[in-house]
Amino acid sequence: MKNEAKKEVIRIDAKDKTLGRLATEIALVLQGKNNPGYAMMIL
Repeated sequence: MKNEAKKEVIRIDAKDKTLGRLATEIALVLQGKNNPGYAMMIL
């Protein structure tokens, strides 16, 4: 049984963003919270 991860490339425009705002945006992507199907109450 193979477990294959879905790979996706996400580009984030860092122009005119502070380091903190950029780090927050990257963290949300890594947690999967940028997904339209994400619902906080369903964990």
